[in-house]
Amino acid sequence: MNILITGVAGFIGYHVANKLTCMGFDVDGIDHLCDENSNTLKKLRLKNLNSQKNFKFHNSDIHNINSLKLKNKYRCVIHLAAKAGVRQSQAKSSEYLMNNIIGHNNVLNFSLENSERMVYASSSSVYGEHKNNFSTESDHTDNPTSIYGISKKTCEMISENCFLNSSFPQIGLRFFTVYGEYGRPDMAYWIFTKNIIESKEITLFNNGEMLRDFTYIDDIVDGIIRCIELNNYDKHSVLNLGRSEVRKTSEMLRIIENLLNKKAIVTSKPRLPIDVSLTSSSNIHANSLLGYDPKISLEFGLEKFVKWYMRFKKEI
Repeated sequence: MNILITGVAGFIGYHVANKLTCMGFDVDGIDHLCDENSNTLKKLRLKNLNSQKNFKFHNSDIHNINSLKLKNKYRCVIHLAAKAGVRQSQAKSSEYLMNNIIGHNNVLNFSLENSERMVYASSSSVYGEHKNNFSTESDHTDNPTSIYGISKKTCEMISENCFLNSSFPQIGLRFFTVYGEYGRPDMAYWIFTKNIIESKEITLFNNGEMLRDFTYIDDIVDGIIRCIELNNYDKHSVLNLGRSEVRKTSEMLRIIENLLNKKAIVTSKPRLPIDVSLTSSSNIHANSLLGYDPKISLEFGLEKFVKWYMRFKKEI
């Protein structure tokens, strides 16, 4: 079966493409290699993917998706391309809104004509600040705290409108704090690991009391692949994909310190208004529809990441 992945050189896109090619799928991947610091990491991911005979890479912005010479029909388009990150989204709001909202609409229109269904990335950021122990898909998502969260909520609304007018099947996935090998250098687990090794100071917000539902990349990939393999699907659904286990950022820090056998140099700062105090995934609906059942604990996932980082730190 043919699969198209946007954002294929990104963190999640790379892992999904790697898994699908190993499973025997033919994968077309789109990503834009521009002059950013992330290019080194993107090229490292693509080096691995390009070794697969059933993978083809297209260096392009998703705004140009209709001009690419792609296969006529796909089993599924997996749309993962976006500007990611909560904190940068305020300062670069126009860039985020253009890439995430207009880009989503472009890929959706392409998918309508060229694919049986679309699976796309949303985010736990749509929930904003909340007091629920676990977020469920029926919770209010009208007040995200960031432009990034607003952009992802808007994408969900665009997809719902498309489904109501065309019956085109789609699944939006609200990811919860995804971490792992080949990950994002702007995320706390990466920064903590790097700065502890280099004896540099790290910032711990809210005294490490921030609560996060850390989800290991392999569990996310499993959920996405289950969306592809789902038979007789004819709806638009939005699902949480998380670990469903809330941990403090201070716990994550202690795990990394133990793995490195080295104490961090820590400075504390108050929580930023843009950062929610809690992310917490209820996976009931994903389990019911997909059989999604995350397996990897934070301790084991961080152990795998730290081992990978120690091996590749000179290359990244």
